[in-house]
Amino acid sequence: MTNNPQSAYRLPPEASSKARQSRAVHNLQSRKIKVLHLITDLDPGGAEFMLFKLLSAMDPNIFENQVVSMTDIGVVGKKIEKLNFSVSSLGMRKGFPSLRGLNNFSRILNQEKPDIIQTWMYHADLLGTIAGKSHRSSKVIWNIRCSNMDFSKYHRLTYWVVKLCAWCSSYPAAVIVNSIKGHTYHLGLGYHPKRWETIPNGFDLQKFFVDPQARKDVRKELGISEGSFFIGMVARFDAMKDHETFLSAATQLARKNPDVYFLLVGEGITVENPFFKSYLKKEFLADHLLLLRFRDDIAKITASLDIATSSSCGEGFPNAIGEAMACGVPCVVTDVGDSAYIVGDTGLVVPPKNPEALAAAWSTILDLPFDQRKALGLKARQRIEENFDLRVVTQKYEKVYQDLIRV
Repeated sequence: MTNNPQSAYRLPPEASSKARQSRAVHNLQSRKIKVLHLITDLDPGGAEFMLFKLLSAMDPNIFENQVVSMTDIGVVGKKIEKLNFSVSSLGMRKGFPSLRGLNNFSRILNQEKPDIIQTWMYHADLLGTIAGKSHRSSKVIWNIRCSNMDFSKYHRLTYWVVKLCAWCSSYPAAVIVNSIKGHTYHLGLGYHPKRWETIPNGFDLQKFFVDPQARKDVRKELGISEGSFFIGMVARFDAMKDHETFLSAATQLARKNPDVYFLLVGEGITVENPFFKSYLKKEFLADHLLLLRFRDDIAKITASLDIATSSSCGEGFPNAIGEAMACGVPCVVTDVGDSAYIVGDTGLVVPPKNPEALAAAWSTILDLPFDQRKALGLKARQRIEENFDLRVVTQKYEKVYQDLIRV
């Protein structure tokens, strides 16, 4: 069974009635559906935060969720624990599946006997499949979160894990992808599951909203005048995020416009990181580049920006862009994954690895009169409301789980 990927991004008007129907069907069941989520790690990242958001929104009267990290509990795991979900760790080295980890996970499955094993990202997909073969009462569902990976930027083992996943992709009951491009890309890699489901990332519209006060507060905290422009990117330090292109574009724009400041936020974004040291010494960036490691107040930081951007060279569905749009911030993104589709006509799209184009797009938006920039941001907020509301996205996950339990 293959669904139409495009339909995954339409907000169904009957969503609430479908939810009521699914609850009525569930009343015929004698217990909650147990879902065990296996994820590669729980450090700050798009997949990790989407899992957090999904758990916060799922119906606790129907589903019983717990989380297992292949590595350690991490920052996001601690946030999930505060939601009163069980979070445990297999204690494996990041990027290196082990027999000991497999045995530990098998023991957890024997003890918990979940109805569904929902795996998140390649290494977890592979481990969950191997363990799931000896626990046939559990349905395994993969969750794929990227497209267009440049494997030369990663450990060789990652390439072989992806190849093995392609080879055994007919085993899981379903494969969820968070982007249309991700679906196409993995078809090209040889993925051939029984069932594809395209479910985009969803956004909490009560947490991410238009907040004029954030502009004042964040600028005051960082020592930037209210009249200066602020361009930012929220992304962990990772080869796919291509911070080099962002910083090259920032250098070009700073030469022409000394009233622009650039903010990078995310895990690994620190002045101690050798990658950033040379940029911090550049004549035009020295006093205009701010680096903030992972922050808990991302909604506030995001709402303070004039432009949010993604310079990624490989992407599935960037959470940071959807969050910025929900905050009414215009976005400039590279044309990778579903970034262009998410932004639509509310921002600008440029080719990846092209700092000249990125700098020019930033200038185009900054040159707009304030009212036009504000209108563009409000249009972005509306697009998120209509297409990527977390409530509707969660219902899509719930429906997949319920469908598979009935089979």
